[in-house]
Amino acid sequence: MTTETCNIFSLEDNERIIPDGIANFLFSDAKGMPLFPPEHYTPNPDVPFFFTGLLMAVCVQGEAEVSINFKKHTLKAGSTLMVLPSLVCRFEHQSSDFMLEGFFFSFDFFAGVVLPSDFKALFQIGLCPCREITKADMAILRNHYRSIVEAYQHVELAYRVHIIRGLLFAMLLFIVSRYKGDAGVAYAGTLTRQEELTARFAALLSIYYKSERRVSFYAGKLCVSSKYLSQVTRIATGRSAMQWINSRIITEAKLLLRTTSMSVLQVSEELNFPNPSFFGQFFRKHTGITPYKFRRS
Repeated sequence: MTTETCNIFSLEDNERIIPDGIANFLFSDAKGMPLFPPEHYTPNPDVPFFFTGLLMAVCVQGEAEVSINFKKHTLKAGSTLMVLPSLVCRFEHQSSDFMLEGFFFSFDFFAGVVLPSDFKALFQIGLCPCREITKADMAILRNHYRSIVEAYQHVELAYRVHIIRGLLFAMLLFIVSRYKGDAGVAYAGTLTRQEELTARFAALLSIYYKSERRVSFYAGKLCVSSKYLSQVTRIATGRSAMQWINSRIITEAKLLLRTTSMSVLQVSEELNFPNPSFFGQFFRKHTGITPYKFRRS
């Protein structure tokens, strides 16, 4: 496949997953496409985003308060933003001059690329999705951005896909390298067995969370016992496997309630609950309010 093979989001076809904030921008499953066009794009503060890949961006001016999976972070000029797959991102507040430069891509775009042996990006990004960088680093990243956009626009360029992949991977590694060097963000080097198993569990959860809410299902896929999986995830993240499963369902439920016109009945069916009453009890147990109150809040 080439970078010319892509989909254009439309509000009609993608309203549930991608609200109208980025409906007109290019997207690719495995090729990697600029999320933002060569011109700067100012996000709509009223529209949350739900990405199936990784968002990597640099704030070039202004300031914003960003909610990632309903946890707030401050994004300032001279800082990076990294949003992992399947997380809900919303620009809660932003200055009038707030602007980003960045890309949205699938990890599949890097299939076959050899990662450094101590690459531990997911844990670090999850801890600190927004972080400030130096002016020198900002200049380097903006040069990366321009080079990628220029390669993307150069349709007749030989090895165009490979060039874009290399440039994008270099930009990703540069950002992650700054996480590794940041004393304020723990970086333990090579993944431990517990962290590796937790990462595999998280990947499975992103696929099966709507249909499978049993720890035993994921443990079976990973060839370990349910007790061991829960112990491992608690050691690696501070949360049990069941807590992660419930959290993923609640995140999706909140997204559907806030960003779609689906009824509570439809949301409960979408998430494979036996009936709206059971869904309501589950939602209230984990949030303290009913789905109806959450939608109106």
